[in-house]
Amino acid sequence: TPVICPLAAPNNAPQFNTLTLSFGLSENDYRLDGSIIVRLSIYKDGNFYGQQTISRGEKKRWVIDVAGTRSLTLEPECVRPRENDDDYSCPGIWFVEDLLRR
Repeated sequence: TPVICPLAAPNNAPQFNTLTLSFGLSENDYRLDGSIIVRLSIYKDGNFYGQQTISRGEKKRWVIDVAGTRSLTLEPECVRPRENDDDYSCPGIWFVEDLLRR
């Protein structure tokens, strides 16, 4: 499910320049095995910006240029679900840092 994050109030100019995200997958999630890959896509004001993929045990740090951006959308997606998963579900992404800077 996508998450929309407003960065500027209506009728106000955007004030931030960078967003730093650090994230990964929980080591204890029952939905994880060695084959699962989750992709996080970022959209700035509805336009595709970029994507990162993560798998079990990985942690990523992503510095995103948000200068002039009014809103960000974060959209997770299972690129490779668990093998033989009849009850398909994607593990959640854990964010351990979300730092906005001017």
